Amino acid sequence: MKYFMPAVVIVVLSLSAPIFGQPVVALRWGGNMSKIGGSLHQGPPRKTMRIGASVNIPIKNRISLQAYADYARKGSDKDYIYYYHIGLLIDYIELSGLGVFKIFAPSRGPSLSILAGPTIAFKIKNRGEEIMARRYGQGQTVNNSEAKIYSFYFKTIDLGLAGGIGTQMKIFGPLIVTADILYTRSIRPINKTTFYDIAGDMPEEHGLTNFAFSACVGIGVELGR
Repeated sequence: MKYFMPAVVIVVLSLSAPIFGQPVVALRWGGNMSKIGGSLHQGPPRKTMRIGASVNIPIKNRISLQAYADYARKGSDKDYIYYYHIGLLIDYIELSGLGVFKIFAPSRGPSLSILAGPTIAFKIKNRGEEIMARRYGQGQTVNNSEAKIYSFYFKTIDLGLAGGIGTQMKIFGPLIVTADILYTRSIRPINKTTFYDIAGDMPEEHGLTNFAFSACVGIGVELGR
């Protein structure tokens, strides 16, 4: 009986001992749910698809680097109170470089990993700037008259942080199934224009930020196999 627990520990460690492998390249797709955060600027979640590619590069033992390149649709859906029945729809090409720590990595069966790291997203399309301009934009007087032209712009780049869990499992030959669940959020406001109240003369303290929750699966191959 006194050897029971040491034996269990040895078996568990042998099953979960990671093997330094080859880089894994995968195509991935899944669901994405995003929201806009900020002072009184929240809308209902925008539910869309996320598609992209990933590469996992082993570094040492349980540590690896996971890089993503995704087409990610963010923003918020139609809001019938704040946004004149039009959602803030912002599409990005999002690049992520996440550190990976394998908690459980058996030679057979699915692994379990923790992922965390920075993201950078490049805006490629958006809808809603004109709506935000009408409600919260900066006003510029035209020809010294009382008429004003309102403008509002989103930044081209959204910097953020991502974290979550992931898994991968060999199915046959060099083919590998991957899956991950990630939470991403902006670390700075995504609006270039300073917020003003409806009267146009009272700057607000907070801007808009992106929040996104995604769940994706992928099919990949081990390079060099």
